Amino acid sequence: MPELPEVEIARRSLERWLVGRPIARASATPGKPLRGLTPAEVSRALSGRTVRRVERRGKHLLWDLGAGQGAHLHLGMTGKLVRREGKEPAPPYARVSLDLSDGSRVHLVDPRRFGRFELGPLDALRASPTLRELGPDAWDEAPTAELLRERLAGSRREIKVSLLDQRRIAGLGNIQASESLFRARLSPFARADELSPADWRRLAKGIHDALSYALGAEGKGARDRDIRYVEEPGAPNPFLVYGRAGEPCPRCGGPIRQEVQRQRSTYLCPVCQPGPAPGKR
Repeated sequence: MPELPEVEIARRSLERWLVGRPIARASATPGKPLRGLTPAEVSRALSGRTVRRVERRGKHLLWDLGAGQGAHLHLGMTGKLVRREGKEPAPPYARVSLDLSDGSRVHLVDPRRFGRFELGPLDALRASPTLRELGPDAWDEAPTAELLRERLAGSRREIKVSLLDQRRIAGLGNIQASESLFRARLSPFARADELSPADWRRLAKGIHDALSYALGAEGKGARDRDIRYVEEPGAPNPFLVYGRAGEPCPRCGGPIRQEVQRQRSTYLCPVCQPGPAPGKR
């Protein structure tokens, strides 16, 4: 699933690809992720428009289309944005396609159709419950130890589960939560209300370092085409522990372990991240 680094890379790519280049023609396929819009409505709303700016809120993207109008995009589990030259065929599972005045095409690709693409007044999109309820952004607002403690310490839930709650901190997903906790030497099964001040300081640094690393590692080569998610066949794995069960820990050399936490895979080093055993809380 695209998380904050992938969505931020998508935002930067869209600003390079779209801003200042009029959309000559827009097309779409019916159904999800249009969520009630028809292809004709998408075409009328976007054809002839020029994107002025692309904003990110957690895992959500907002396009400023000018004249008070906007678009809201959430990539869901499998969505991505790709750029192709005009003569190249559209990639499989293209749900929204934009033909630009420079001859290039930008496609929203979403194999499983879990994404969301909405159009409407920009202020109304910004004020929607989905965006209004988001917590501080894990990158743009650079959570400090004090902010993390304020947002998370009151919960009796496991710290990784708390990090995934977008109402508390926006942008982190399963991968980045695992990576952040490894860097902070914290067990994903530790309870949020039992962390010490030193734990919160390490976690704040761990989140920043994990996101900074991912933005650099995953952004390479994505300037003019698209990025490959780690779950895609053949894609490289740039992460320290995620997806590396049985491999040696990069810190101590012991085996990385994969556990199930709230129906999701979590990865940790039991030596570097000591804590309660899974299911013991």
